[in-house]
Amino acid sequence: MELVLVTTPFNSLKKLDKPLNVAILLYHHAQVLDYAGPYDVFVAGGENFNVYTVAETEDEVITMPNLSVNPQYSIFNSPTPDILIVPGGMWSTVSEKTKDWIKTASKEADYVFSICTGAFILAEIGLLDGLEATTHRAGITNLKNNYPKIKKVKDDQRFVDNGKIITSAGVSAGIDTSFYLMSKILGEDWAKAAAKNLEYPYFTKE
Repeated sequence: MELVLVTTPFNSLKKLDKPLNVAILLYHHAQVLDYAGPYDVFVAGGENFNVYTVAETEDEVITMPNLSVNPQYSIFNSPTPDILIVPGGMWSTVSEKTKDWIKTASKEADYVFSICTGAFILAEIGLLDGLEATTHRAGITNLKNNYPKIKKVKDDQRFVDNGKIITSAGVSAGIDTSFYLMSKILGEDWAKAAAKNLEYPYFTKE
């Protein structure tokens, strides 16, 4: 039996005037689905998004669990992100140079979006001060206790949207949050079409 791929007529949907740069941070021991899930989602957004990976250097990065990835850019030659995605994992391995890059890149980005324990990276550099946030359920208490400048840490939401800064719960929640962010930018029709193309159940915040 011949397998037929059914594609979505994206050309009938809203398009951006120019692609948005979607930078996905990589670092040693980042969680695979944290970065690979959003990568697939925004690639499914077609020509609306220029999706790429960034690490401290262009050398291979060993992500968790033991998957070798070659970043497309370093923090020294990366295009300026419109959307900056910070995955979780063993976040304490992120260097001060990389944290400085995140802080600088976040000033020009339209959206900064953490997945899972990526929220701890944002908290470390003060990007969650005065905001509401969430993270992987195993890190909720730690985030509350160690970063008191966060307005509120929520333990009952898939993601928390502060406008520019968005945090998601653990691992697979980053996929749902990516579709949500796509819907903010392009509308729900685009997000639902992309989810259908990936055969993923579309998630709404309500």
